[in-house]
Amino acid sequence: MLGCKIVKPSVSADKLSLDIFMEILEAVESKGDLLSFLLSCRTLYTQGKHLMLRNPRITASNLESFYAYMHSHAPASFEALQDLHLSIPVRYEGTQSVNILEQGKTKIQGLLLSSSPKLGGHHLYRAITSLTNLRTLDLSNVCSDGWIKDMLSHLESSLTELVIVIDCYRGVLPFLSRSCRSLKRLSLSCDILPAADGPLSSLVMLNLEAERCPQLSDLMAIFPNLQDLRIHGHTDQRSRGLALLRKQNLVFQNGGHRWTSLRRLSANVSFLYAMALQLDLDMLSVTT
Repeated sequence: MLGCKIVKPSVSADKLSLDIFMEILEAVESKGDLLSFLLSCRTLYTQGKHLMLRNPRITASNLESFYAYMHSHAPASFEALQDLHLSIPVRYEGTQSVNILEQGKTKIQGLLLSSSPKLGGHHLYRAITSLTNLRTLDLSNVCSDGWIKDMLSHLESSLTELVIVIDCYRGVLPFLSRSCRSLKRLSLSCDILPAADGPLSSLVMLNLEAERCPQLSDLMAIFPNLQDLRIHGHTDQRSRGLALLRKQNLVFQNGGHRWTSLRRLSANVSFLYAMALQLDLDMLSVTT
């Protein structure tokens, strides 16, 4: 039997302060694990139950009841809101979504909208601009662009991650290159990568879903400091246009152009073939 020494902890769990336990609970990401912790002690449950509502997914069907409960019975839960998944039917005219955003405006860091109301939508967008600590905004399922640019212009200094369908927001990419100087991560879904007014120099991660593989020169011009590229599409590798694009990309690189900042690449086989990257990467992931 191998020799081993059992070291007893210098401080037993029952000697730890409640503040230490709360720090531990706040670091637990799994809701199942968090619930197990809370159910182990009445005091922990009383003090930490609001943490179960840090990342709620809320739909308009239960919006009023959720807001009423949070406002009257669990006001501390509003202070714990960090990431919010808000699903609103197209013709929903209620104001409780706005109330929820305004109540948690100093804490909410991530917001995903599953749909966008046509009626009263401007109230919702104005409420979003009040989220002073918002870092991540997912608009991939929102189909109306009437307030998008105005909303983003109010968030430009704080926003670091944006998920968007570019075909629904024509002209947004040029707008981002002019305004959002703090953007670090961007997820785009588009047919063809549109032109931009200038480089998005702050961007370090791009997740691009496109019908057609863009030219390497265009990608480098718009995203010169990119470190992590995830690019996928549906182009057939046997396409003549794909072979021509590969030739153009090789000529471009042979002319001395290198994407030296890029360290990680994830791409499907067709796009990887077309890009013809001549780089030493830290990580390469290929999908079919």
